[in-house]
Amino acid sequence: MKADVVLRAASGPEAGAGHARRARAVAQALEAGGARALLVVDDERTAADLRAEGFDALAEDAEPRWAGSAARAYLLDGPRAWTAELAALSGERTLLVEPRGGRALASAVLQPALHWVPDAWERAHHDCVFGGAAWIPLAREVALQTPLARAERDVDLLVTFGASDPQRLTELVLQALAGAEQRMIVTVGEHMVPRRTALEALAEALPNAQLLAGARDLAPWMRRSRAAVTGVGTELYDLAHLRVPAWILAHREGDRAALDWYGRNGPHAPLGLAGELSGGALAALLEGPPRVQAWPADLGAGAARIAGWLCGTG
Repeated sequence: MKADVVLRAASGPEAGAGHARRARAVAQALEAGGARALLVVDDERTAADLRAEGFDALAEDAEPRWAGSAARAYLLDGPRAWTAELAALSGERTLLVEPRGGRALASAVLQPALHWVPDAWERAHHDCVFGGAAWIPLAREVALQTPLARAERDVDLLVTFGASDPQRLTELVLQALAGAEQRMIVTVGEHMVPRRTALEALAEALPNAQLLAGARDLAPWMRRSRAAVTGVGTELYDLAHLRVPAWILAHREGDRAALDWYGRNGPHAPLGLAGELSGGALAALLEGPPRVQAWPADLGAGAARIAGWLCGTG
């Protein structure tokens, strides 16, 4: 399968959907500019979903030698070190996203996050490090949406923890809010389907809660929401673009730096680490709307910026 750019993204229940969705957003921008993108992911389910949307996509085990293709550039995105792949691509144009290792082997490094703070290596190599709001790739479906006025929004709280939510933060929030009467939309990600019956049982204690299962485009629901509760993931940027203030509930010790950053800078408000909050404390924190600081001004063009760099035109 020939392509101008190969976008290799981690996917599946362990990795979640954020990496593949970022790659998908870049694929949209590449194809809008006339370049052909090939999306390579970890699992066949994600690949099949992407193909159903019209993208060229395959699972890693279907084409183990994708690194040997004649593409002009390669993007590598996922919670792992890509050192073997980068070594195989030596001399090629490579963009490494949120590196866990191997960044010295890549042509450039991408840090697509609001809370990114350059470390010493990145400061020393600033000419090949791209990051911050201007480089966050948003899907076209999100980027083209305009925020609704608060008075036009009819959802009090959107509860969304990504495609898999392995730490069951969705259940934790529903248990904490039992009996609350505000209108809620609760997303059930594609890897959470086996838990749907249990989630429905929890939702019964919330008179105005609605489960939303299998929705791949959350932008319309985000746009209708007055507030959201979510984790430290890519949904924070969609919410920021749509001017939806979010509570951030994290589960990893490594998320403390992100929580501290948002606490100082906004626009979203940290709740803390889930393991350190009782149900009563979590419910009390969720009673009022999140504090909002200034919204980022540079969101929306990140996918086009990345596509331009990959094609050597930006």
